[in-house]
Amino acid sequence: KYLQDGQRSHLTTERIKLLEDVGFVWNVHRYRWNIRLQELELFFEMNGHTKVKNNNTLVNWTRRQKSEYNKYVKGEKAQLDEERVLLLRSAGLTLDY
Repeated sequence: KYLQDGQRSHLTTERIKLLEDVGFVWNVHRYRWNIRLQELELFFEMNGHTKVKNNNTLVNWTRRQKSEYNKYVKGEKAQLDEERVLLLRSAGLTLDY
C-alpha cells in the first residue's frame, strides 16, 4: 500500500517479486471471488447449468452475485463492475430474473 501511494516501504520491488513468486495473495477479496468464479465455471462445465444446490458456499456466493448485480443495474454501490458481470455471464450464470 505504501509503495502504491508513493511512500517509503520496507518492501522492495525485489521482495515483492519474491512474495509473488511463491503465490502471495495481495488482495484476498479478489482472490476469493476468482476462486468462486472458477468453481462456478467447473460446475457449469460438469452440469450444463448453474443452478447449484449441493454446495452451500457456491449457492450463497451465486445468490450474492445476483443481489450485487441488482444493485449494479440500479446504479447503487455494488461489488460488481462491468468486467465481473461479463465474467459471471460467460461462466453461465443468469443474472437477470
